[in-house]
Amino acid sequence: MAADFEVIKQIKDDNLFGRLVINLGFASETHVDDCMLKLFSTKSNRSSLAELLVEKGYVTPEAIKKIYAYKDARVLTCPQCGVQYNSILFRPGAKFFCHNCNTELEVPVSELDARR
Repeated sequence: MAADFEVIKQIKDDNLFGRLVINLGFASETHVDDCMLKLFSTKSNRSSLAELLVEKGYVTPEAIKKIYAYKDARVLTCPQCGVQYNSILFRPGAKFFCHNCNTELEVPVSELDARR
């Protein structure tokens, strides 16, 4: 059962990572789909989507580092009540209200967002 949970978590992580790769313009949807299919439809010995994208030459190791840094930096904390939000899938500059205290929050714009 624990192994199933780990597989599901890996699939979710790879799907999110793939969306970031595409949204930030580092690879095409076709390239990400190609790697996802290979990763999960066969007994690939690759541990992650990132590793396979680099192996196939779709993304550089430097780009992978930038994408992970972007992903890790996308936690938004409400200044009023301290509730944290993962803003990674929100459009940079988007505004929304905290579900806890109704304070308006804005998703920050980073250097990588400018690549869009």
